[in-house]
Amino acid sequence: MLAIVFLPRQFQVAVIENVDEAHLNKAIWLFPLYLLLFNLFVLPIAFGGLLHFGQGKWYPGEQLPRWSLNCFWRKDGEPIWNAPELYANERVNYGVTSEQAQRFLKRVAERLGLTSDYVFPAFEDVFYYMWRERRLPGNVDPFDSRVDDAMERERLMKVFTQGMTYTVGHVLPIMKNVWNEWQTGPWFLRSERCYLFPGDSAMGYRLPYDSQPWTSQSDYPYVNVPDAETATDPLASYAALRSRVTGDAGARAPVMQSRRSGADGSQGHGADTSATGDGKVRPWEKPTDTMPRFKESAGWITRLAMCAEPRDGKLYIFMPPTEKLDDYLEVVAAVEATAEEMSLPVIMEGYEPPSDPRMTHFRVTPDPGVIEVNIHPAKSWDQLVDQTTHLYESAYYSRLTTEKFMVDGRHTGTGGGNHFVLGGATPNDSPFLRRPDLLKSLIAYWHNHPSLSYLFSGLFIGPTSQAPRVDEARNDSLYELEIAFKQIPQPGGVVPPWLIDRILRNLLTDVTGNTHRSEFCIDKLYSPDGPTGRLGLLELRAFEMPPHARMSLTQQLLLRALVAGVLILIGIGVTALFGLVNGLLVTRIKLPPFIVTLGTLSAASGAALILADGKPVTMLEAIEALNVRAGAHGVGRIDWSKVSPVSYVARWKS
Repeated sequence: MLAIVFLPRQFQVAVIENVDEAHLNKAIWLFPLYLLLFNLFVLPIAFGGLLHFGQGKWYPGEQLPRWSLNCFWRKDGEPIWNAPELYANERVNYGVTSEQAQRFLKRVAERLGLTSDYVFPAFEDVFYYMWRERRLPGNVDPFDSRVDDAMERERLMKVFTQGMTYTVGHVLPIMKNVWNEWQTGPWFLRSERCYLFPGDSAMGYRLPYDSQPWTSQSDYPYVNVPDAETATDPLASYAALRSRVTGDAGARAPVMQSRRSGADGSQGHGADTSATGDGKVRPWEKPTDTMPRFKESAGWITRLAMCAEPRDGKLYIFMPPTEKLDDYLEVVAAVEATAEEMSLPVIMEGYEPPSDPRMTHFRVTPDPGVIEVNIHPAKSWDQLVDQTTHLYESAYYSRLTTEKFMVDGRHTGTGGGNHFVLGGATPNDSPFLRRPDLLKSLIAYWHNHPSLSYLFSGLFIGPTSQAPRVDEARNDSLYELEIAFKQIPQPGGVVPPWLIDRILRNLLTDVTGNTHRSEFCIDKLYSPDGPTGRLGLLELRAFEMPPHARMSLTQQLLLRALVAGVLILIGIGVTALFGLVNGLLVTRIKLPPFIVTLGTLSAASGAALILADGKPVTMLEAIEALNVRAGAHGVGRIDWSKVSPVSYVARWKS
């Protein structure tokens, strides 16, 4: 049923082409066929990368977030996961038991240098389901409750069938402490058992964190997402990570005694971290197995955890959140080494790796009516062409399409977005942060040429569309935009990166003030709200998914030409400035024309030598340098002798 709702091609096959009841049996197997072909598409690309099954968007009215298939890999070429055969196949039942899940987590703890004594099981909340059973009508069976909500009915049947004593999975408390060391310890829950929140999500999302011992906000170990600009050191190699987690577990035995002093009375971590000025021990310096007293701030409790859950015969590993990418990769290395030791394939889920410029990714997730694919940035035009064409071909072989036919027979796109993102490799490299006047020029150019807003859009345009123009939000937005443009500094001065976001954030919105639903979306440009919004990226949303890859490439080529055109206009302006100076010296000051011409030429040549690092350049080299400079602005490099908008359109029509 989900396949019919989500996938346009399967809707075509299962609904429009379904003219006989016998076709229903065929339609039932379309979704498993899609999963088979989809896995064949993902696995070759993910060789050496990390396949992660996470949560996607959560739409109003839906009980659970939608799925998200992600692939992460390192930019330095080192693998994150080197054994694709250790990724479990969702179509295979491996017969994983709860005992195997427990043994798996114990080995992961030992590989990270931790004791395995604190791995504990988790159960469904027996008291909740007993209460839920008492509320059922007296004339129904708990195994067939006849509840109106189908998901709740299925959930009750599942719990009552497997029994209240069924072990859902096992939990390993684990986190990095203030000394950047792995730590573990008991949770001291009020109940004797760990009862999960009722629901259908993975057990890692349903852990009873609110039942842990109380701690003050100043002592709570919050996981702060790191800023992308702080990740400058190279990551540890794959071999180094594996050597950390495959050595002798006893060599990294956990230190569970008091951190205030060593076994011999010496300071464990230095005199400046052992105690406060009055001699009291700080909360996080106590041993992690210390039972908290009444109303005592338990800042030493290991509050984060990873889980191992056998589900449908497969072992799902729920990854814990980490502040640093290095810590996440170390846990992944321990999981892979344990899976290899036990010859047990796993599926990775839970928290994603922290956002880091040293790693990139692509993700596939369902959107209403379509499958959404977010591909990774391209460094060159050739790479962009390869990614776009490969995406269209893979979708075609998976029986997905980027086109459809209306009821009246019109040929159109699927209605999904074909959003383009421009920026740099890092926020500091983003042209929109280094030169905010570039964004100002693009917005003004788009406003003065409405055809750019409607030429590539779908059937739904205007204030209530997915990408309304800046003049379609409020009647007075243009007057405010004119004032905002005057606040954008001119080129040459120091521009704070947050300034452009503060100036335009309340103007590039729809009628409700939503910054995401805008023709120019700056949610990921440099938002002070969090590191995930400070990426230096500009998203252009007024593009519908074109039916063919070359049409998409033509749109991307147009964007690149517009950005490069702004740079060309800057060069023309500099040339005109030299010509103006030349004319003023001749007409006003009455200097000899040949002297003035030679002088301005010498000045222009000197400026060019400075910009070219002392190397003389020809006109062709200057054009190539402009091409490379435009490519550094996040839109790739083009071989103009082979590619042009006209040639792409001609090839597509042919």
